[in-house]
Amino acid sequence: MPRPRDNQPHLPEPNRPEPRARRVTERLTVEHDVVVLKFGSSILAHEGTIADAVHEVYREVRSGRRVVVVCSAMGNTTDDLAKRAGEITDKPHPAAYAALLAVGESHSAAQVALAIDAAGMPAILLDPAQIDLRTHGDPVNAEPVSMDASPIKREIEAGNVVVLPGFAGRDERGFTTLLGRGGSDLTALFVAHHCGATRCRLVKDVDGWYDADPKSAGARKYAHLSYADAIASPAQIVQSKCVEYACKHAMVIEVGALGSVAPSVVGEGESTLVAPHATPRPVRVAMLGLGTVGGGVMRHMLSAPDRYDIRRVLVRDPSKYADKLEDASILCQDADAVFADDPELVVELIGGTSLAGDLLERALDRGCSVVTANKALMARDGVRLRALADTRGAKLLDSAAVGGSVPMLEAVRRLAAHREIVSLAGVLNGTTNFILDQMARDSRYDEALAEAQRLGFAEADPTADVGGFDAAQKLCLLCRVAWDPALPEDSVEVTGIESLAQNAPDVDRGHVRRLVARASRNGDGAVLARVALEPVPEGSELARAHDEQNVLIVQLGDGRREVVKGRGAGRWPTAEAVFADTEQVVRALQPRLAPAQ
Repeated sequence: MPRPRDNQPHLPEPNRPEPRARRVTERLTVEHDVVVLKFGSSILAHEGTIADAVHEVYREVRSGRRVVVVCSAMGNTTDDLAKRAGEITDKPHPAAYAALLAVGESHSAAQVALAIDAAGMPAILLDPAQIDLRTHGDPVNAEPVSMDASPIKREIEAGNVVVLPGFAGRDERGFTTLLGRGGSDLTALFVAHHCGATRCRLVKDVDGWYDADPKSAGARKYAHLSYADAIASPAQIVQSKCVEYACKHAMVIEVGALGSVAPSVVGEGESTLVAPHATPRPVRVAMLGLGTVGGGVMRHMLSAPDRYDIRRVLVRDPSKYADKLEDASILCQDADAVFADDPELVVELIGGTSLAGDLLERALDRGCSVVTANKALMARDGVRLRALADTRGAKLLDSAAVGGSVPMLEAVRRLAAHREIVSLAGVLNGTTNFILDQMARDSRYDEALAEAQRLGFAEADPTADVGGFDAAQKLCLLCRVAWDPALPEDSVEVTGIESLAQNAPDVDRGHVRRLVARASRNGDGAVLARVALEPVPEGSELARAHDEQNVLIVQLGDGRREVVKGRGAGRWPTAEAVFADTEQVVRALQPRLAPAQ
């Protein structure tokens, strides 16, 4: 609670001018909502925990925000490196010592960037030298004084997730320096300030800032914590110098756990505490299918037993998966067994429209929420199934049905709520895009298709992909969100790429082939939609979607356009989108779940 005024610690004056030698760079203005996420060593405890950080990044990306990630070293890496330096010499040179310890953050950031990209989000790794992060003072406990935020702005405006190692900078001579204990938090705040970020969240292993050790009896969480109380707090969740920096620049700090919807907020105003509440039990889950994507989704769920209780998994042949699961008893072939344990969430990944449609209708009719990646079913029956979900008070989410982890449906839904959408244009099928790029590298059509199948981008029967029908189904779903027409799939004019198997005509110089899905409304409000092979200029957004990547360009009525891009095919991008939907359902269900026993 707030402390008496005479016990308040000294706080810096907001926006106090700095000496000329330590003048900071000006903040940049960016067109998008930017959030800085900082992952500490407790979050990045080891390589196996990187996926949790990726989920947090994707949660922000699919909400339409541009994301900058700041990483600490993994686990005890910094301590291990410091110990190694001590084994070499008892008087390490400050620059060499700083350079050695900074390796931990660089190693961590590189792995996180690779994981984000593998999950389907384009990610760019930058380092302190590239953003010219300059420091002053003690080489191992320096203060950041300036940086060049333009490389970050350039990448986030291009739609990339920017990943940075924390903790390190460069002095006036270019030597590596460290920002001391809590340095990665300070990096995140410094970057957030100079990038014009709207939010800076420090992701911790506890869900907020408490008035005592969170594990102790009676510890209470702060909803809001004043700068002064944060500095005076015995629970040093964030170092005082970070809070002082935030105070000086009137910045708000969010402190919360992975997936938190109610982090503690440090800022101006009086401190307030959250009323205690019981932890809800996990959501009962039934899965339909355990193939490539289903296996990825299950892995994510099993890593969060506090939120997911997987009761049943429907498969054709349980013996095929029995040795891959710790508890094979959850496998079943009988659809009735799926509903025997009264699931609250059904995850459908079997594909097709007949059995999947029957099971989803049955689930929704029981008031059970559903997550699906079934574009064919949603294009055909989505309007009816959504109406049923609404009637029964259930959720029906299908983000992965379009674009894998590229949040196309979310982007269109968000834009349509506030602006007029004039047209849609995109590369919506990663399989055909991969084939076209392989052919541009002198592969034959059959060779490129076989490679796509080997890599898991194409099914054994690729007709839906190469015939353009997959892209048409996705276009129907996008049009439905953009303009709310019940656009039937057969109203889309479709031409695939099969003709290239016999004849691959030359493309005009400066152009590349793309299977492009387009839709717009005419003066009467009717939607005109088609999927066709087109030559597009090499420098265009459509051309820059390479291999399995997807891209969607949304043209708005005010002349602006929104571009979303990323990997649209593959196990992990699709699994990431499905898991994000399940997380959204869990957050919606938790308030009414009974406390965990």
